Amino acid sequence: MNVIGGLIPLFFILFILFSPISIKAQENNQNLKAGSLAEEVNKIYRLRKVEIKGLKYVNPQLIYPLITIGKGAIVTRDNVAQIIRDLYKLGYFQDIEAYTRYTENGIDLIFVFKELPVVQKIEFEGNEEISDEDLLQVLGIMTKERTESGMMLPFSTIGPELADKLASIRRGLGRVFSPDEINKMIQAIKKKYEKEGFYNVKVSYYFKGSTLVFKIDEGQRAYIAKIDIVGNKQLEDDEIKDVMETKERSIWKLRFHPRLQKDVLLEDIERIRDLYIKKGFFEVQIDKPEIKLKNGEEYYITIKIHEGPRYRLSGIEFKNNNYYTDEELIKKFKDDIKIGDYYNGEIIERIKKEVTNKYTD
Repeated sequence: MNVIGGLIPLFFILFILFSPISIKAQENNQNLKAGSLAEEVNKIYRLRKVEIKGLKYVNPQLIYPLITIGKGAIVTRDNVAQIIRDLYKLGYFQDIEAYTRYTENGIDLIFVFKELPVVQKIEFEGNEEISDEDLLQVLGIMTKERTESGMMLPFSTIGPELADKLASIRRGLGRVFSPDEINKMIQAIKKKYEKEGFYNVKVSYYFKGSTLVFKIDEGQRAYIAKIDIVGNKQLEDDEIKDVMETKERSIWKLRFHPRLQKDVLLEDIERIRDLYIKKGFFEVQIDKPEIKLKNGEEYYITIKIHEGPRYRLSGIEFKNNNYYTDEELIKKFKDDIKIGDYYNGEIIERIKKEVTNKYTD
């Protein structure tokens, strides 16, 4: 290559190489026609053609609609980087590189793909307490082999239509599993173990040829030994624990090894909050539960409550009550609710139900 003819491609290569996306450039093997430096600097490089390399399983017709620059278009770092980002969204590839080849008639853009493995089988290692069949069931994967990952998709951009199509083919084997999809499987496995009492299970994965292997460290099954309620000054522990579905160990109640489910425990926090609001604690705050594992098998849970002020009833007023008198609507509850008493959400709900029933009649 002569000196003058190589200046502009070198500038373009440096421009591309310093992009945050992995984009590489190949030096042109053909010599460009010599010209003045000013002519070369002002020259605009336009796209001559696009080449796709490295595909074994994915149909190239799935790729071309996402390459949004056509013949004659000006090639820039930004539009190439955006194309690569869109291609990664397909979830089929470990790596994508873009190369440029300079010719007298413009730039050739070459995309080189490294595909993720096509998964024909799923296996598990280390699962002694839960069977392979049960784990496959929670993954929601059809075990029948499928080869639809190379189907042509008639869409030009990554949008809802393409997302729906991809979702429809991502249900069985014989295809590529994206890292996001595998991570969702890992969370499903952890949740299954959590329901069985294994709270600190660890799950990783690796590929063994065309087999996706989940490696599981089950740890030790644990049970809830104690639930401590802290900060409650006006409501008793038992009243709070009664609204919770998460229970602590109790020999008298024949709960020997109650299991911990984190999602249920978080729902219990909302049940406790509802209880406090019904009691007139409208500003109650409840911290995220603290969970500690002791002796390798006992969970100790601490729930901290900031009760705030408790409000009293200062009056009851009905609006738009044109058919009944206020006295008629509240007469059943005179013995249950009195001005100056603490707010009682349960009685208020009963009054609302009475009003609804009367007007329905």
